[in-house]
Amino acid sequence: MKLLLACVLCIAACGVAEAQPAFDPVQPGTRVRVSILVPPDVDSTGFHSRDRVVGSLLRYDASAIQVDPGPPTIPWAAVHRFEYSTGRHGNAGSGALYGALIGLLAGVVTGITIGKEEGGAEGNEDLAAEGGFVLGAGGLLVGAGIGAIVGGRLKTDDWQDVPLAKP
Repeated sequence: MKLLLACVLCIAACGVAEAQPAFDPVQPGTRVRVSILVPPDVDSTGFHSRDRVVGSLLRYDASAIQVDPGPPTIPWAAVHRFEYSTGRHGNAGSGALYGALIGLLAGVVTGITIGKEEGGAEGNEDLAAEGGFVLGAGGLLVGAGIGAIVGGRLKTDDWQDVPLAKP
């Protein structure tokens, strides 16, 4: 009896899964990116190769696509690549890395310069090296923090390709 019930539930679950329409991620209102590549023998399209249109999808049919903001319509013959946005993310990690490198370089140069000007007056012969190390470490930390804040506020899209039917 339990085996029969399990079989019926499995068949019902499979039937429900088949009855659901396939998810189409590219619906009107989706953020899309269209890369245009015009063949060299065609110059009447009004588009230039390597143009890229990013915006909200208004509509598409078998002959063209319409994106807002963008040209009135883009014929599929001129579309080289079609992508939709899967979301946006910040760049805190790379911002922290760039900030740390810039801060380290600025701190080391400043510390060495100040150390050389002091000339080891406090009885320390190697004040330039100490200044470079201390200000370099401080610059690294401050630069990483500022870079993480700036990078985290800069958002970029993650894009997913939509396969295009090639004639």
